[in-house]
Formats: sequence, structure tokens, C-alpha cells
Amino acid sequence: MRNSGSRCADLLLTRPTEVLASLVSLYGGDKESAVIAFTLVFLKPLEKVLGAEDLSDHLLELVKTGENREFIEAIAKALSSSKTAESNLLFTLEGL
Repeated sequence: MRNSGSRCADLLLTRPTEVLASLVSLYGGDKESAVIAFTLVFLKPLEKVLGAEDLSDHLLELVKTGENREFIEAIAKALSSSKTAESNLLFTLEGL
């Protein structure tokens, strides 16, 4: 993201809490709007690509509580349970 000098996709998969914090800043401190945007723009598409129903709620809670490592582990677990998810995820992240 602009403030960190990193690509958004890189931050999402390494430090998702920073992505959410950037959105809160972008939305002028409006955390509720930032959470909605984060969910719709990042988590729901990620959930769909991974084929993991209801994963976005779990991922959002991990980000809200600052658990970056657990966020990454949850994505890795979802990737390992789907044969097509990895190629779908890479294709999707290239556009971010």
C-alpha cells in the first residue's frame, strides 16, 4: 500500500493488519466502513477463490485481533485442502 511501499497483495498475505489500518486511515478513522471495505474487497474474494465458505468471518476476527500469523496459517490450511485454490489465488492476487 502507498504508506508502506509494499504491494497490497504482499501486505495482505504477510501483514493483513496493516492493510486494515491503511483502510481505516483512508476512511478518516471510520473503522466500521474500513472493515466493510476490507471484507468486500479482500476477504470475500479470497474466500471464494479458496472455496472455503465462511472463511472471511474467521479471517476478519484474526485481523481485528492482530493475529497476522494465524491469518496466514488459516489461508495456508484452506489452500492445502483445495487442488485448484492455489492457482486461483495466484491469478487473483496478480491484479492487486
